[in-house]
Amino acid sequence: MKSYGIATIVLGSALLFAAYTLTRDLMPDSGAHQRTLAVFLRSFLADARLRREVLQAQVGVAVNYDVLNDQIATLRDGAAELRAVAPMAFGSHAGAIVGALEQFAENIAAKEDLVEQFKSTSALVQNSNQIFSYVVGELSGESASKDAPLANGVLHSAIALTTFAHRPDRETEAKARSALDALASLPVDRQDGDRLKTLLRHGTLLIDLIPRIDDLTARIERTDLYDAIWLLRSSYLDAYAERERMAGHVQLLLFGSALLLALYNIRLLYQLARSATRLEQRLSLEQTAATISRHLLSLPWKRTAQGIGYGLERLARQIGGDTAQMLIVDAGGRVEAAYCWPATVEPLTAGDIGHLLDRGSAPAGQDESFSVVPGADHPNALLRFPLQGPGDLTGYLVITRKAGRARIELDDRILLNLVGDIFRSALERLHQEEERQKLQVQLARAQRLEALGTLASSVVHEFSNILGAIRGHAELAGDKLAEDGPPRDHIAQILVGSARAQAVIDKVLTFGRRRSDHRHPFDASDALAEALTLLSASVPDTIAFRREIDAGIMLDGDVTEFQQIVLNLCTNAVHAMGGKGEIGISLATVDLDGGEARPGARLSPGRYARLRVEDTGSGIPPGVMDRIFEPFFTTKGAGAGTGLGLSTVHDIVAAWTGGIDVSSTPGRGTRMQVYLPVAAEHERGTLGSGLVRGSGEAVLLVERDPDRLRRDEEMIAALGYEPVGFSDGSRALAAFRSRPERFGIAIVEADAGTGLDLPRALAAIRADFRVLVMAETEAIHHVVEAQTCDVRDIISAPLSVNQIAGLIASRLSRHPARSRPE
Repeated sequence: MKSYGIATIVLGSALLFAAYTLTRDLMPDSGAHQRTLAVFLRSFLADARLRREVLQAQVGVAVNYDVLNDQIATLRDGAAELRAVAPMAFGSHAGAIVGALEQFAENIAAKEDLVEQFKSTSALVQNSNQIFSYVVGELSGESASKDAPLANGVLHSAIALTTFAHRPDRETEAKARSALDALASLPVDRQDGDRLKTLLRHGTLLIDLIPRIDDLTARIERTDLYDAIWLLRSSYLDAYAERERMAGHVQLLLFGSALLLALYNIRLLYQLARSATRLEQRLSLEQTAATISRHLLSLPWKRTAQGIGYGLERLARQIGGDTAQMLIVDAGGRVEAAYCWPATVEPLTAGDIGHLLDRGSAPAGQDESFSVVPGADHPNALLRFPLQGPGDLTGYLVITRKAGRARIELDDRILLNLVGDIFRSALERLHQEEERQKLQVQLARAQRLEALGTLASSVVHEFSNILGAIRGHAELAGDKLAEDGPPRDHIAQILVGSARAQAVIDKVLTFGRRRSDHRHPFDASDALAEALTLLSASVPDTIAFRREIDAGIMLDGDVTEFQQIVLNLCTNAVHAMGGKGEIGISLATVDLDGGEARPGARLSPGRYARLRVEDTGSGIPPGVMDRIFEPFFTTKGAGAGTGLGLSTVHDIVAAWTGGIDVSSTPGRGTRMQVYLPVAAEHERGTLGSGLVRGSGEAVLLVERDPDRLRRDEEMIAALGYEPVGFSDGSRALAAFRSRPERFGIAIVEADAGTGLDLPRALAAIRADFRVLVMAETEAIHHVVEAQTCDVRDIISAPLSVNQIAGLIASRLSRHPARSRPE
């Protein structure tokens, strides 16, 4: 403690010395003040002498212009010396001095310019006056006897010009010019004519320059410079007086501050004594925190709750608390977990926590997560901290003490924050371990599903080839039958059934494998109606459907995926209503261009198809809303759902660059709105009006299976194109290389084994050539991974008439062939 006293004395002495030094520096320098006043005096005198010399030069008394230059130099030196005055001023005086200095410098520059003009003009006047006087003497003397009119005219001009020089006004100027004009009109001999021209030229010059001399003299004689010097002097004197006053005030302030600092140092000694005791207590608290941390780390994660209870007990006993609670609250205000010490304490509710937060106050300048709550019947300290994991979880650590016990100090926030971090780490570890176990269960289930999908794919692959042949021949037969009649109806039913069978096969083949961006324009209104027809067969009669479907809404995508969206949303709605109620289904187009709120503010402006599914079921609880799109998350009972329905919907909508808007009221129902971009107009034109036929364009067709190649050649020929088929890719490449301009488009089969070598080779020969890559459903994702062709140029095998007719027509319209086949 003795060393602290010595340090205080030394510090106080240093402050007093600093106060004296600063005060002395703030006092104005009287010597500099006197020198500044002398500069002002010299400037006043220089300005007066300058004006006097100009007047003398005007009347011809002084012809030495060096005196004028000396006075200008004196003024410039004075301005340079006075610039040192600006730093001593402050506040408004500083601005006034700077402005006055600038005005002073500008006036000096202006006056110097006027003096230079005066000197040059005066020299011209003096020179012209001498020449004029000389010529007047010659002409008046020599011409008096031989040419009386010339002599009289010369004398009259000299008198008029002299009168103008003494009294330059419009009347005398007119008389002088009239005399010169009269003189110029006299007839003279050649010798007198040359001298007369000289006389007239310099006389005219004198008439022009004498008013300018008078004007320059008047401008130099103005008091602008004098006023600027006077303004600068006044500003300087005001600033000097203000500086003297401020110096006195600052001196008093510094001495007072030094005294206060000395008193503060005395108080600091007292605080140091208290801090030493507090530091010992703090070390004990930190040891307790370390003990809690080690205990939690040493326990298995399944015993985390037991470890938190132990930590709460140690913490409460260390700081003298009677109870300690750890509450985990979700965003909806529901308490998900509560840890209490002693175990008999009734846990607080979320409402109690909110009441405490309203009454509490965080210490100034500290983290607002820590609050001290007054009152004997309320907790003395409350700490809140965020937790990682699903949803928005918050942890609350609450410590209470009985009335009459020592209150929790604000400095205890350091310990509470540290212990809060320890408890948070333990809770996050518990959550991560629980999530890891859930993921392990989901992984095992996914592996079983993948194995099932692989087995199913191997079985239905063979059925795909058989079904493709049935569809192809049925389409060819239907195109050749009459427009009406039972045979054509039978063919149509075969095509509808085979299309549904192919959709089922495609679902099985793509089961467990990521989706491809395989899109075609389709009528969403018809697809929705078909999906609802399939759905109504499996829905109880106690559930009614309310439909509002606009016709002719075209989408660009996979119709099966669209129907999967509809079925998944409707299935969830049926489950939410418990077997009875009403489901509202609507499909309409909307323009998202600012007139309507954009779902999630993620969609760009444009035209969208809005699929809305509404139910009158139980609704979605607030705590579940954020998790409904998570894979394998479900609120259904065991065995009632996989948790993949809404996740699949979300993935499909995201791949289609659409959006989902979900709104729900617990107990009243849920509304799902899916926004999907509508198909472009140029892609819609080929649908709904029959097959689009060609005009003999050559189509290069490459397929390994001869039977399928022959069938597809017949299909393409029936559409009005010229098919050129090859089962060997090298022969097809040779034919294309020999005459690349013959072909308008190519359809090339590719799979995971052959890849895209042939399409690349065709594109290398002709850059603008359009190639449609045909692949089996299970091989499409390998083609997409190659990233060497537009995903819109990938079509699934086997081909169908409706599919290939629209595709060939749309691609040829964008990239027309260079020439027609011969």
